[in-house]
Amino acid sequence: MYKIIGADQKAYGPISGEQIRLWLREGRVNAQTQMQAEGETDWKPLASFPEFADVFGGAGGETSFVPPAFGATPPVSLANPDVLVENALTRQPRIEIGSCFKRGWNLVMERFWLSVGVAFVCTIVANVPLLSGVALAGLFWFFLKRIRGEDAKFEDAFSPFSVAFLQCFLAGLVYTVLVAIGTMLCVIPGILLIAVWTFTWPLLMDKRLDFWPAMETSRRVLWPNIWGILGLWIVSVLVIMLGALACYVGTLVAVPVVCAAQAYAYEDFFGGKTAV
Repeated sequence: MYKIIGADQKAYGPISGEQIRLWLREGRVNAQTQMQAEGETDWKPLASFPEFADVFGGAGGETSFVPPAFGATPPVSLANPDVLVENALTRQPRIEIGSCFKRGWNLVMERFWLSVGVAFVCTIVANVPLLSGVALAGLFWFFLKRIRGEDAKFEDAFSPFSVAFLQCFLAGLVYTVLVAIGTMLCVIPGILLIAVWTFTWPLLMDKRLDFWPAMETSRRVLWPNIWGILGLWIVSVLVIMLGALACYVGTLVAVPVVCAAQAYAYEDFFGGKTAV
């Protein structure tokens, strides 16, 4: 088992060697990532560990991964946007609207009151000026942890306030301004921006990207799937509208189901876990 130093200069772990190899393939860590083996006190570059020599082309190993040269500037996060996009599109993902909502419904029903409570509080926070991005990132993060079988707690929804506040805040600000401008330009550009930036919020927390790389990564993977994500958004709006018809009480269920469905769509594209 190992520990690593993340982009925020905090230690994460324990992490298995298999997970380290997965993160190497996904571009979340590289040759310069500082790592510590269990039972040791020294931090060393990942590439200096002999058990990973094959990954870097040593010991006769062959790999398509080419590590940056020593002394290069380390990445600003545990993820490389270009690698994330390439890996996601290589899967040739499709947005299965019915499947997303079916899984989202089941997920909410498993822990109904917790899911409803988190969604309700996050919705209130999202209506506070300039905090919409922070609230959305937290809501997605809560459901991603649920999807991955982790012990998601109420406070997980507020993780962005402590681990990614600035990036979530900036994403929410830029998102709001650009969508407003796009909506004024015959509405359609605004709708398209809302759709292709759907994955911005989980990317901020799951992959620890800065706000613009997160928005661009979302756009790059969703534009080839534009009809699928538009369909998902149309159904999402209809579900929330139906919830509102029930004296607005139905929105208490509709909102978490919609978010869970979109979180499942994200997981189908990106998958994997990250340390937080």
